[in-house]
Amino acid sequence: MTALLALLLALPAAEWRPEPTPESLRFEGTQQGARFTGRFRRFEATIRFDPSEPSAGRFEVEVDLGSADTRSAERDEVLLGPAFFDVAREPKARFVAEGMRREGEDRYVASATLTLRGRTVAFPFPFRFVEASEGGARILAEVELDRFAFGLGDDADWRDESLIGRKVRVLVDLPLKAASGP
Repeated sequence: MTALLALLLALPAAEWRPEPTPESLRFEGTQQGARFTGRFRRFEATIRFDPSEPSAGRFEVEVDLGSADTRSAERDEVLLGPAFFDVAREPKARFVAEGMRREGEDRYVASATLTLRGRTVAFPFPFRFVEASEGGARILAEVELDRFAFGLGDDADWRDESLIGRKVRVLVDLPLKAASGP
């Protein structure tokens, strides 16, 4: 019986194919007290997750930082420049979530890391995994990050939080299709 259990636990989690929309990976911040929203137009994700065995799940996402769009050319130029994302030196960010556990009916939390500008920060990643009809699902999440933890705008010019807020909210709404038939 233990051999059968070990074999079942070793099976890979279900594979999902992301079907991103323009709203799939967004971020919110403040500039001079006013809230702004941005999005990443390009990212690649590998999603392995089975709600019946969440601990075997793993999300890996590589974000093209140069695809950030806040609908302000001036703000985007600063965001992509050396004080913030510094895309000339570090064009990608990497997110990994694993060690998932169930927190409710369709609610889970994972141990996550985000690597940005050469800094890796660990944090809990609460998310919802909502299954839909016809083999689809959706990952919904919201997490608040501290931009200073990644060295984003932590120099003297941008450290004043009345200019650019320290906290950034990241929002995920990622539709998925089963990678193989049911």
